[in-house]
Amino acid sequence: NKELKDLKVIFHEALKRGDIATDPTAQIQPFKNDTREKGIFSVAEIERLFCGSDAVEAIWGGKREMYLLNLLAVRTGMRLGEVQALQLRDIMGDRIIIRHSYDCTYGLKETKTGTERIVPVKAELLGELKSLCATGHDDAFVFSHTGGRTPVRRTDIYGSFHASLRRIGITDEERTRRNITFHSWRHTFASILANRNAPELFIRTLTERSPTSQSTQTPKNHA
Repeated sequence: NKELKDLKVIFHEALKRGDIATDPTAQIQPFKNDTREKGIFSVAEIERLFCGSDAVEAIWGGKREMYLLNLLAVRTGMRLGEVQALQLRDIMGDRIIIRHSYDCTYGLKETKTGTERIVPVKAELLGELKSLCATGHDDAFVFSHTGGRTPVRRTDIYGSFHASLRRIGITDEERTRRNITFHSWRHTFASILANRNAPELFIRTLTERSPTSQSTQTPKNHA
């Protein structure tokens, strides 16, 4: 929106000077800014989504890769593009190195901040993530419906995410009202750490949040 505003000033001045016949930005409207704070999940909701031996079947419709994708997001605070970009080579020892983000137009690219970061992950979850990569190739995408060649599509992620929320009683109307999106996993992750009295610097290191972007919400029912 800032770039569009700058262009409008430039072209408006050019039109006024007679350098151009029409202003190509005249009919272009700015993107709507979503300034509402993202909703977060309660601990009870997280448990309903991920706990229990039948969660994959009952809540995630038998889609184990979607269950693991969302579980990874809430346990690490990874952005959606970062989860899509995760490759087998990024899983090292007891941690994940977040090197890239993924864009459906441009493919692999730098993370939002242009830097890499390391997040610790429990061995059990890492083992399950590795098991998704049937080929075993280092460049295989962990979450993929094409045998690791390309990442799972965002439309598939959103569809599974919304369907699973409905199965635990979060209707589409409630999801909209609470402003719950996939990005809510990231806010929930940071809020849980803050509620456990984790130092702000530690939270920022894991999430690369700026000091002013830290969510102050606290998940309900958190022990």
